[in-house]
Amino acid sequence: MSETAPPLPSLLVALRGGPAGLPATALVAAAGVPGQLAVEHHGRRELFEFTGRYVTVDGGRSAPLYRWSGSDRGARPGR
Repeated sequence: MSETAPPLPSLLVALRGGPAGLPATALVAAAGVPGQLAVEHHGRRELFEFTGRYVTVDGGRSAPLYRWSGSDRGARPGR
């Protein structure tokens, strides 16, 4: 019998920078606040780094702020 890991909780994050059309917020699967994250957008992975700051979004909710750091086309090995 195989056991599966429980799904990671969703984290609302604020995004700054990146290509046109990228939303200002995103829900990502994360246990805690990761130092880096990737958001799929138009067939690319847009890469972001945590700024260490939190901002108010969506009617008063606090979200960690991530700044765009680049993009790549493929999935990471082993993911």
